[in-house]
Amino acid sequence: MGVLASIFGRAFGSEPPSGRIDREDDFIDITLPIAEHRWAKDGSLTVIARGNIKDKTVSFAVDLGPEWKPQPIEDTPVTVYWGKGHIRSVGPESDAFLSLLAHEYALPVPEHMATRVEITMAGMDTDPSDLRKIPAKIKIFFEAGGEASYGEAFINIDLGNEVLEFRDKDPEYHQGIVSSLGGGT
Repeated sequence: MGVLASIFGRAFGSEPPSGRIDREDDFIDITLPIAEHRWAKDGSLTVIARGNIKDKTVSFAVDLGPEWKPQPIEDTPVTVYWGKGHIRSVGPESDAFLSLLAHEYALPVPEHMATRVEITMAGMDTDPSDLRKIPAKIKIFFEAGGEASYGEAFINIDLGNEVLEFRDKDPEYHQGIVSSLGGGT
């Protein structure tokens, strides 16, 4: 975490604002403040979400790759923007995020969050490379690790309002999400 703290100095320097959990039936959505974000020269973006939920500080990083390939959806005005990225651990606070997520999903809690989990990303009618100007709704696919670790969710990023949402796509993916974030355990 020391390297991240030096890169994203204020992200870990103080008590974070509150995050929240929203539950509707078996759907679980977690909203966290954005503690820091940084654009790289190649156009890639790193966002660190960090907040207090249930008296614990939880955090994780999302890396969005620099390339987004548009795919117009036939017979609709919708375009999907395909890209690659990662969800990364920032240390014990990411372990706490995974623990919170597994608890809310009523699943066994993995010991640690994986250091880095590759994800496929799909900007849903918003180009994530335009995040400087507009919020993005991004569907994410956990595909590494086989069928037991497959899952889908949404990460919505609003840099202007400094909010990141980790939203359910379907409760049937809970096990795969926890398995992927736990490193396939």
